[in-house]
Amino acid sequence: MNSIFAMSFPTYSPDILGHPFQQATIPLENDYEGKTEATFIRFREPSHKRALLYIHGFNDYFFQREMAEQVITAEIDFYAVDLRKYGRSLLSHQKMNNCRSLTEYFEEIHISINQIVKEGHDSIILMGHSTGGLTIPLFAKYFEASLPIEKIVVNSPFWDFQVQPILKNFGIPLVSKLGGTIPKIPIKPDVSPYYGESLHTNYRGEWSYNLDWKPIIPPPVSFGWIHAIKSAQNQLINGKKIQTPVLCMHSDKSLLSRNWTEEFYNSDAVLNVDDMKKNAPEIAQNVELTEITDGMHDLFLSSKPVREKAYQVLKEFLER
Repeated sequence: MNSIFAMSFPTYSPDILGHPFQQATIPLENDYEGKTEATFIRFREPSHKRALLYIHGFNDYFFQREMAEQVITAEIDFYAVDLRKYGRSLLSHQKMNNCRSLTEYFEEIHISINQIVKEGHDSIILMGHSTGGLTIPLFAKYFEASLPIEKIVVNSPFWDFQVQPILKNFGIPLVSKLGGTIPKIPIKPDVSPYYGESLHTNYRGEWSYNLDWKPIIPPPVSFGWIHAIKSAQNQLINGKKIQTPVLCMHSDKSLLSRNWTEEFYNSDAVLNVDDMKKNAPEIAQNVELTEITDGMHDLFLSSKPVREKAYQVLKEFLER
């Protein structure tokens, strides 16, 4: 195992979300772009034996104060990580969101778990949204036997691409194969602006966050990024199942639309929920699928009544 996993942890400083959030920069090993770091965030001084570590998705970072407040009510301490090249962790020389393997993120996740244990916790829940919901169970597949991972929660996990069948069956596998040897070739993601607009207060939404870190339209990805996602999906779905109990939460419907419609407020406009339901039994031995009616892609950014239901489901799973 990489020796940096055992490094001493940096000092906390005030976080951009304000009191009582704190953050610490985690220096990581250099990669193909040079210097790399991640950001560890905690909500309040630890006061419980159980803790939850949250991992954001693609084109995202942690900004959900409400999430931390909800988790604390279940007597579980809350932590999050802005992964390398995302949000608080993005450095000027780096390509935003860039990776060539999701296993790159194992370094900061492992360091974060070690720190949570050092802060007095003996049981850790891992929770991830979208790409985070792909990374977290993949991490568990490697490390669940050696770390105190109690449960896993995935919120609209990125277990397959929502594209036309010809792209899913031929285009994505071809680009993924090429991305293993020529990773730098850029590819513009086919993303509608309306999901982002349905979230942010500058447009049609109720949430305020940094649009430099979570832009309405993400910058181009690369062949290497497609390779990283597709390879992780293949690893997760094939082979030995995770033994840790998994809660998979998702909307009741998906939406593919080139035009604005009010359905962006009550559908998953990024991924196909049928893919989540199909793949869940292949990923974990003990998986609980829960459909959240009228949920958005990030269920915890849905309208208040919907996200209250999602938090209720989450807390019931954590309390069992």
